[in-house]
Amino acid sequence: MRHVRTYPHPIERVWDAVTTAEHLDAWMLPVCKIDLRLGGKCSFSWGGPAETATEATIVAIDPPRLVDYGGLRFELEAVEGGTRLTFIQSFSPDAPRDVFEPSDWTGGDLPAGPGTPWKPGFMAGFHLMLDQLNRYLDGAWTLDDTLAGLRARKYETDPENVRMIELYRRHAATNCPPA
Repeated sequence: MRHVRTYPHPIERVWDAVTTAEHLDAWMLPVCKIDLRLGGKCSFSWGGPAETATEATIVAIDPPRLVDYGGLRFELEAVEGGTRLTFIQSFSPDAPRDVFEPSDWTGGDLPAGPGTPWKPGFMAGFHLMLDQLNRYLDGAWTLDDTLAGLRARKYETDPENVRMIELYRRHAATNCPPA
């Protein structure tokens, strides 16, 4: 999955936002831990308890242009008026098997077929988080906003979020190859 955004901020500011745990906690989802070096360990709890975090290893890093958290890749390019960010999510064949199984949470279905990782909720979630990144960089989004959304279970009830999940459900069914 690939998302491309251009933010009206310098590359160093966007780099900090995608490589520093406290910044990732605020615009993506808490709790993140980052050892920012090649081979460094990182973890993402996606708003859940820290002990249920997804662990990964940094497989590529080239400050301030590239960091790959083992399947969550941020490529940055300075462009006129700001920074172009290309976010690529991928899954390795040895990913935990539960990634390839349907889940009972909103958007946890597998419209591309069994054994595929492309859940509409994952795809919509990253789309919406990258929108939050823009607001965060503008100073209009904080960790408190993210935490309030989690408490309210906004992801499951907000009409825009529900619309995005349905959009990605159709996209996965049409464009993502079955396993």
